[in-house]
Amino acid sequence: MSTLPLNVSQEGEWTVIEARPSPMPKRGPILALLVPAFFCGVLIANGAAKVGLILWLIVSGLIFAWLSYTDRRKRHGKLGPFAVKHDALRLPNGTVIPRGRLYRLGIRNTEDGQVFFYGGSGVQRMGQAGAALTHQRMLKISNAVVAEHDGTLSYLAGGLTPELANATLHEVTRRLDGFS
Repeated sequence: MSTLPLNVSQEGEWTVIEARPSPMPKRGPILALLVPAFFCGVLIANGAAKVGLILWLIVSGLIFAWLSYTDRRKRHGKLGPFAVKHDALRLPNGTVIPRGRLYRLGIRNTEDGQVFFYGGSGVQRMGQAGAALTHQRMLKISNAVVAEHDGTLSYLAGGLTPELANATLHEVTRRLDGFS
């Protein structure tokens, strides 16, 4: 199997399309070290240097392990390949939607529409700024190719850059009658 971000293959009359999700933005180890470093700095300033150092190492390790685990778990949620032919679309779960029941195909950014508020203490503002930065990074890889049918919305591929989402949608629309 190819390692390209977009794989298109033929299986009988179906064209199978698989768009690989973009990698998650990396979180630097600095993020995992900031909170425990602050608390340990307080302990060290109060004369408990050994306790502060040990606590910093333990808490930093736990936070870093948790962040690594949550990143791996998110990537397991990717959608499988989907297929298209001139008169139907087969969703990643295997459901076949005839062309006559497809209303619209498009690209949706799953991170749009969020509002971030700034204010509060210095620590709160730092946390909010970090959340906003993460949000901006996620916007770049949160595009999904979607199909509207039967009064519902189905995701065909997700976690894509704008370029990969456009290429995926183009592969679908050029093969499906009435969408080119």
